[in-house]
Amino acid sequence: MFKRKISFENPLYDYLVLFTTILICTLIGYAQYHFHIKNTDYSLTSLISGIIALGMAYYFDNKSALVISITALGSFIGLTLKIQTLFENDFLNDSLLLSSGLIFGGLLLIWEYYSEKNNLKVHFSTVFLTFALHLLFLIGLIGFAQKNFWFLYSFILVFVACFFYKKSLQYATISWYIFTLFYGYIGFDILFFRIIYYFDLDQITTFLTLFTPFYVLGSILFFIKQIRNFKKKAYASK
Repeated sequence: MFKRKISFENPLYDYLVLFTTILICTLIGYAQYHFHIKNTDYSLTSLISGIIALGMAYYFDNKSALVISITALGSFIGLTLKIQTLFENDFLNDSLLLSSGLIFGGLLLIWEYYSEKNNLKVHFSTVFLTFALHLLFLIGLIGFAQKNFWFLYSFILVFVACFFYKKSLQYATISWYIFTLFYGYIGFDILFFRIIYYFDLDQITTFLTLFTPFYVLGSILFFIKQIRNFKKKAYASK
């Protein structure tokens, strides 16, 4: 049951599993609030909710419960942004947040690889890979924009881009390919402005302003061409 794909005769059962998962997680959070357990620290609640939702996802073969589980477990290890942190703009310099994101994203990839090798709910791979794609790219871009260790994050970005490029072709998933192009495009722009800043090329700012419309137009045409090429490669692989 934990390995093979399960299909309910009535699709309402999937919604029942989702509703039950949400209800259980809500009751756990309410219990902590009502009994004043650890005051406002909801990390324990997030961990318990994540584990229960993960069990519901694998036992009843429910992707929505899996999404809840990954979100809760991510919150447990620190992938949350406080409102105060947002206003203070400290989330870009939070090394703990970046490290937590890299570790969690890496664990998602490791578990997806393990599941694929052992034929363990292989159809869940798209959920794990989608979370890992956005998480690792965002962490990589944030780290790349920092003053410290940006060179290390550039290697992480290149690795993630190559990895998900291959995965997008393997699964013939155009959304992964588009986001890989998009995040890679942002990383290239950050690198370009880093070069300008490093070599003190402020004198070409006027030229860049005039060149911007052509750059944007060229980028759009590049995206269109790459998407067409992806469709050809995806169909060829089939």
